[in-house]
Amino acid sequence: MDCRPSSRNLVSRIQTCFHWCLEWDCQNFLELSDWLLGARAPSLYAAHGLIGEITRDVLSRKYWPTPLLGSFVQSLLGAIWKGRDPQYHRTLVRLADEGVIGLDWYKGQECKQRLPSTAPVLLIMHGITGDSREAYVTRLCAAAHAQGWRPVAMTYRGCGDLPLESPMIYSAVDTADVHAAVERVRQSYPDAPLLLAGFSLGAMLVTKYLGDIESGRLQPAGQRPVAAVAASSPFDIEAAWKRLAAAPWLDPRCWMQAVVVMRWMWYVQRHAKMLSRVELFDRKAFQKCKTMVCIDEQLTCKVLGYESVERYYRDASSFQYIHSIRTPCLFIVSEDDPFVRELPIEQCRKNQYTVLAVTKRGGHCAHLQGLWPFGRSFVDDSAVTFFKAVLNDIPVN
Repeated sequence: MDCRPSSRNLVSRIQTCFHWCLEWDCQNFLELSDWLLGARAPSLYAAHGLIGEITRDVLSRKYWPTPLLGSFVQSLLGAIWKGRDPQYHRTLVRLADEGVIGLDWYKGQECKQRLPSTAPVLLIMHGITGDSREAYVTRLCAAAHAQGWRPVAMTYRGCGDLPLESPMIYSAVDTADVHAAVERVRQSYPDAPLLLAGFSLGAMLVTKYLGDIESGRLQPAGQRPVAAVAASSPFDIEAAWKRLAAAPWLDPRCWMQAVVVMRWMWYVQRHAKMLSRVELFDRKAFQKCKTMVCIDEQLTCKVLGYESVERYYRDASSFQYIHSIRTPCLFIVSEDDPFVRELPIEQCRKNQYTVLAVTKRGGHCAHLQGLWPFGRSFVDDSAVTFFKAVLNDIPVN
């Protein structure tokens, strides 16, 4: 007998709870807890095939979002809580235009474990205006390290404490930098399976990179990535920024945009000398920006040479690359993510290599879980479980 309440009527819910308390049945108690705390398995959208079957098996468990944390608080805590500082060893990668990116190899708190050269390598890409010390990056690094894998976080041009050594910034369209990072990892560990993970803008880069491999725009010198996870991807960046720009000033989405804009201001101030070499960049006009659309108009398009911000957004939005992906890829997103407007449900249903997992709650780059939200997130657990399933069930070519 299904004892879960079928009506939203308050009296009916009270009667149902009273009935459960009288019977004191363990299963009913668990169902009551799930109902009160919002625990439920994510909705999965996938084509029929091996990847879909694997994902349904490994993501069947329920996600229990931390109680009383709304989308904004989830996103805020997920961003600011870092725990202990991670231990990284940085490798600098010099790019074709003399720019520099960083590969930050995670060593964990205890570095006694000596891994074989064939241990899987997980390359993680952070979000906009972030770096390798973002909380969501370090949490996934720790989760991968616990599996005996080699986590390495890519730090984009000029991010964190990395210098900007050419008049070119990072963006959602330039997968050449991702390609350079992948090739350096391949040189270091040619026999290791390569896994990719990205958050927010990093998720968009992962998606476009996988699509660019299949289109022939990028040619990997060695083995292709075995699997990928893209978390909190905006998918349609134009819709995401315009949604934030339309938010009233009391709306938390307005504050989130203000934080991103402020961090871009710091980025430009720090690299003002190098960016002054960009002929079309007008720093005074840039300093008047209040929205991300303005930031992209005054900075991104000027540096990258786009005639309009609409054209840049068309190239950057990752919707269009999903259909061409031929690497097992799991997308994880929350319905209450303030940066996400539309979901690629049909695109993932038509591609046997992609799976879309949608939770009701979780915020942006957060998905905190349990009564104590500062442990491993739902994304950490799901990514590790997905990667392990793919490594075990799909032969590595």
